Amino acid sequence: MVSIKLNSNWLNARASFNPDQTAILFGKKKLNYRQLAGKAQHISNSLYACGIRRNDIAGIITENKLEFIKTVFGLWNLGAVPFPLNHKLTKKEISVLLSRSKCKYLLSGLSNREKFNLEGTVNIKLPLKETKSSSTRINSANYSPNKTCVLIATSGTSEFPKIVELSFSNLFHSAKAADTIIKHTHKDMWLASLPFYHIGGFSIITRSILAGCSILLPE
Repeated sequence: MVSIKLNSNWLNARASFNPDQTAILFGKKKLNYRQLAGKAQHISNSLYACGIRRNDIAGIITENKLEFIKTVFGLWNLGAVPFPLNHKLTKKEISVLLSRSKCKYLLSGLSNREKFNLEGTVNIKLPLKETKSSSTRINSANYSPNKTCVLIATSGTSEFPKIVELSFSNLFHSAKAADTIIKHTHKDMWLASLPFYHIGGFSIITRSILAGCSILLPE
């Protein structure tokens, strides 16, 4: 598969190299990379309309669904930072994490999303409407290697969860190191078997995009 550069827009680059390759399978539906990149752009427009800008931190509470992946790449297109959160945490725990991370926005796609309507945070309901017309500019500068690209909360098994900052370089080189052993091809498929708020689950997304294989979202 064509190698993607560290400082390129990963999804757009993959869509350029392999537009018709299946990116995501969910239920009886699937999206190729060209379609996924287009949807991420439309979500970027909607996020921008909600007020999200470069370097803003946005919490995401939802299950392993297509909406999560579109939202992450939509945020990255804007240069914003996603913070996936465990929906099993209490409202108080979520509130503390948002406060410590200086998170300005919270995007929730759960049926009990009212649980996470927190004061001091702009609450945005998922799924977002895909907005096609916008003047927002998407460029690879938002994928600067050392830029913080995601916040991940530790499991908190021994104490309150800590917040870990990961850069694009961290995720890129992790995927590259894994590929020396796995040796991905476009025929491979990753089952989203871990929650996306876990680094193991989140890495399935970036590893698949960088390698050009597919992600299977279980029902």
